[in-house]
Amino acid sequence: MAYLLNSVDFTTYGITPGQAAGGNIALTGCFDFPPRIGDTHHEWGDEDGFEIYTDADELFYAGRDITFDGHLTGTRTAININLNSLFSAFSAASGTQIFSTPYGNFNVYAKDAKIANFREAARIKLVMREPVVTITGGSIPGTAASGFQIDGIPMASFGLYPGEIKSINELPEMKSQYFTKWEAEGFHIAKRKAKKFEFKALIMAATLATFITNVRNLYALYASPGLRTFTYGANTITGAPLEGFSITGVTVGAQWTTATLKSNISVTAMT
Repeated sequence: MAYLLNSVDFTTYGITPGQAAGGNIALTGCFDFPPRIGDTHHEWGDEDGFEIYTDADELFYAGRDITFDGHLTGTRTAININLNSLFSAFSAASGTQIFSTPYGNFNVYAKDAKIANFREAARIKLVMREPVVTITGGSIPGTAASGFQIDGIPMASFGLYPGEIKSINELPEMKSQYFTKWEAEGFHIAKRKAKKFEFKALIMAATLATFITNVRNLYALYASPGLRTFTYGANTITGAPLEGFSITGVTVGAQWTTATLKSNISVTAMT
């Protein structure tokens, strides 16, 4: 599988793709949905939780890190020459460059590189930043009856198979306390921050192409205005995914492509 920087194959620099931790592809972060930026919410001191801004003209997104894991072999001199050539290619650019992969093309710049040296070999962990993430191109599936839904859409329509609900019953921490006290510990009973719901699910599809389509359809849902409502049988949790979601441990096989999806939801209501 080829990985190219501005149409130049990484093998030109003596780099062979490796495997990211937990999966069998060389990339991490290329399927993540980015977090929101700007004014996303406002905390009222005299109320629990906070007001979340979810109108279409209030939705703005950060970039994301894409990490490539690879390795090089050869003499120390040859490895250094290849690495310097790669770094020079990044440094010569005046803007982003096209990073072409089997999983999509990304406009990136080099953010960081960690090198682990061995005898006649080296491992590279190259972190690239994609400042503007393309989140369009997906479509939101239709609603249907199901015990596990997001906004009335069966989670299985996105290839999602949820795990246990975590952290939803925990007591949120207090908002800032304001007090003046001498010669003893002071306190002020304050309102609580919003509850957090950690949505965790297996995401899988029979083919890589279907997996990518499901991810992009989930982009379309996450990017739509309004709050998201998660249904777990008799439980309903409403909130906003201000931090987007991450997809890790991507494993591409002959019959299935699988990964783990995690998304922290700031909760506004729960029944």
